[in-house]
Amino acid sequence: MAALSREEEIDPVEDELRDRFGTPPPEVENLLELSAIKTHAKKLRIKQIRYDGRRFVYAFDPSSPLPPNLLLERIKKDPKHYRFTPDYRFIVDKPLPKENLALAEAKKFLRELTLHL
Repeated sequence: MAALSREEEIDPVEDELRDRFGTPPPEVENLLELSAIKTHAKKLRIKQIRYDGRRFVYAFDPSSPLPPNLLLERIKKDPKHYRFTPDYRFIVDKPLPKENLALAEAKKFLRELTLHL
């Protein structure tokens, strides 16, 4: 799974796992979610993603191909929940009702950004 480079490549792996072993445990589901997140983070050149229960921090490499105006638009629309720091960290204040939703939320956000590349 470490060699996967596109999110679309994960579904066949998941199907194969289901065929061989049945419904995967939550740990395997999380691993598949993390693989999808990694594929998007690699395209966006995000070096680190953290979630502390209240906020996501996406640490971008300065050479990220993402047009900066996409992040700036989010900040303009909702400066209370979005901000960008001088060290290329995009912070999203988003407490989630359950911490196990963090992977899905990060994947959704990164998928939206990747569409603009």
